[in-house]
Amino acid sequence: MRQIRPSSLFAVPCLAAAWMALGSLAGSAGHPEVTRGPGETLAKYGSTPKGVTLEGAGHGLPPIQDIRYEAVTNRFLFNGGSAYYQPPVPRQDLVAIFGALAENGLLGVTLRPNQDFLVFGRLSKASNAAQSLAAADRILGGIVLGTTENLRGVALPRGFRPATLRGRRTIQPAVRLNLTNYAFGLDPASHAVRRIGFQPSLTLTPVRVDPNGRHQPDEDLLRRGIHGEREDVENFQYLSGHIFEFLEIPQFQRAVLLGEAAAFARYLAAQGQSLAELARQM
Repeated sequence: MRQIRPSSLFAVPCLAAAWMALGSLAGSAGHPEVTRGPGETLAKYGSTPKGVTLEGAGHGLPPIQDIRYEAVTNRFLFNGGSAYYQPPVPRQDLVAIFGALAENGLLGVTLRPNQDFLVFGRLSKASNAAQSLAAADRILGGIVLGTTENLRGVALPRGFRPATLRGRRTIQPAVRLNLTNYAFGLDPASHAVRRIGFQPSLTLTPVRVDPNGRHQPDEDLLRRGIHGEREDVENFQYLSGHIFEFLEIPQFQRAVLLGEAAAFARYLAAQGQSLAELARQM
């Protein structure tokens, strides 16, 4: 099987900087840098993460002195009602996300070969939020790995048709879409807090299974600059270059909205608010 040695950084300038990287490299537009070593990521997830993950607290929000949830309108009012935030997801998703983050900081899913999925953190597998992230991961794998059965009924931007693997797979891939760095702003006219940007990060990492069953980066391949099968890398590069168009796919858009709610929840936690108590109020 032919393999390809891709360039190590793709960057898309936009309102919310998009970082696309192969291996452990990442960087803002025009400024590549190593932002997290494999050891830190492995310690966080227990294995090389793949699938769809939601990371990071929101920023740009005002300090929170007090907050309450208004069920009738599905919004949060804070600082004596001087500002409010209307989440882009329904109450049941908020309950699942706030409850999960109250117990563990991780949020994400990864598909298994039998189309079942594993959950990172404490998000209930039965929740609509987890099922939605699994649906997004199914499409992510369909695009990058060319598993066309995962793309039935899905219209890809620009009529893109992923390359399918020719022959036997020799490199085990870990494909990850991480949604992070959500920025918020306050509209002074309406007093509404709104999302103004976020950062999608794509990684494609060759992995091997260690004796404990965990996926570890294949350091030998990485040293040789090999990140995946030729077809996988071609698909990955195309997805990276048109990421915001692909994020308009409904399943990806739903993941983006869940990431926004999670970023808001993490900001509240950083401000000393109890996510468990807020979940009980919902």
